[in-house]
Order: sequence, then C-alpha cells, then structure tokens
Amino acid sequence: MHFRLTQKLAKKLKETGTLPALEAHQNPLADWTANLFTADRTQYVILCNTATMYTCLFYGAGVNNDDKFIKASLQAIRDAMEDEGLEQLYLDKVVPATGSIRFGKSLNRSVTGSVTEQINAAKFYLEDPTRAPYQVAEMLNGNLLSYLGEKKGDYGKPKEAFHALCQRVSPPQVFEGELPPNVLKFEKPKPPEDERSREEKLWQKLAKTFDFTERMVRGDRLPADFYPEHAVALFQEPLSTYERSELLFLLHVWNRYDFPFELSEVAGWSDESLHAFGRWVTGQTLKDPCRYF
Repeated sequence: MHFRLTQKLAKKLKETGTLPALEAHQNPLADWTANLFTADRTQYVILCNTATMYTCLFYGAGVNNDDKFIKASLQAIRDAMEDEGLEQLYLDKVVPATGSIRFGKSLNRSVTGSVTEQINAAKFYLEDPTRAPYQVAEMLNGNLLSYLGEKKGDYGKPKEAFHALCQRVSPPQVFEGELPPNVLKFEKPKPPEDERSREEKLWQKLAKTFDFTERMVRGDRLPADFYPEHAVALFQEPLSTYERSELLFLLHVWNRYDFPFELSEVAGWSDESLHAFGRWVTGQTLKDPCRYF
C-alpha cells in the first residue's frame, strides 16, 4: 500500500530522509496521498485516493509517528467506505494491501494541486465550527475537480470517480440461486413523472424488493442468515449512502419492533411524508393520524 506524504507531514511523523518516488500502485484502492493543514488552530490530516481524489479527513493531534498515522488512515478509509456501502470491498481490496506499506512523495504536480484545492475548500467548510471532519469530507467529495475531467475543460466529482473505480475493481455480482423468502425479483422502475418525496421514492424502491406489506402485517422476522447484500445485489445500481443507511436501519428495526410500528419514530418522517406514503400505498388520502403501517 502506498501513502504519499508531503514534507510537512513526513516531518510530523518523524520520517527522516528523502521520500522515494513511487509508481502508481497496481491496486488504485491502495494508493493514497496525504497532507497536513491547520484550520482555526486545529490540525487536520487530509487523505485522498490518488486516482480519484476521494477524500477522508481526520484530526492531526496525536498522530506523530508512522504507526499512528497508518492506523488513523486505515480507520478513516474503512469508515468512509462503510458509509458508502463498500465495507466488503475494503476487506477484499484494501486490507490485503496493508501487508506491505510504503511511504513516498506525491505522484505528480496534478495530484499535489488537486489535494491543495481540497485543503482550501476544507478550510472554508471548517469555518462552521459545528461541522465534524467526516461531514466536511462528504462535502469535499462533491467538489468539481479538473483533475478528474476526461478532457480539457471537463470536471469530475471525487465521490462519483471513486464509485466508478470500485465498480471497475470489483464489478457487482449477479445474485444467483434461490432468493431468500422475503426477497422478490426487482426490476428497475422508470423515472417517476410526479414529484414524490425522497422518502416515498425510497420506500417504493425497497417495497418492490422486500415483500414489506404482507410480512410487516404478519409481523414476520427476517431469517437469521439474511444480509442486506442479498437485496442490494438486486438493484443493479449502486445504492446511495442515504438509501443504504435507511435500508440497514429498517432491517434493524424490522427484527426489533412490534407491528404495526410507527414510521415517524423509525424513519423520522414528517406528517407530510407520511401522508405522501399513505397515498402511494392505498391510493387515497388517509385521515389523521396516519402514522401506522
């Protein structure tokens, strides 16, 4: 695994001597570029995937040697990939690469310039003292960077580039064999013509995959050997962080709540969203309260 350090960060980690030039790692998920910066008197380490500029951010305090840096960096990468629904890819592609870790200098000026762009944006976002590093990292991964453009004048977003890279490194598996008893075959729906709420769109997508209505009314529990990936594999498209987190949460409460349960409590829906969902389920406007499903 390659960690490319600036001289400033290398000095903090007590890495003496000249950092070697390293070729791009054969596994692009194992090649990261790091720098050190200060915002509002707080020190941060920025860690960017060299190929995609996908960014992680963590506090620099206490990270004063190579061992602590490696542990903090790997934890940041793992947390970020888990949030993106890519934990298994981290285990399959990143963890094996940690058997051999090398420090080196930046790959080229384009990488250095792009990391600097991300640092400048991070300093601006961190002017809001309520923002945690992971929240700032999410914002940075939505930035438009010329480094990611396919041709001159084009731009790309780190998050999109990172997901595209992950698809190339590990194409989605087609689920074969018998499906679990609570999973139905799913076909990607046509783009909606009406303006439904975000939650309602998500529920419509998930309800076509899980037999929610029948099984929730019966109060069935999920089988012990069921995993969200059984359903995720049917979507034929990456689930967003929001969709995956909502899916994981709903699967969690499915096994814990008595039925019917209150959607406003489980998903934090507003009354407006609950009414919208009720109209989609029943085809009619429900009277108040319409909190139970």
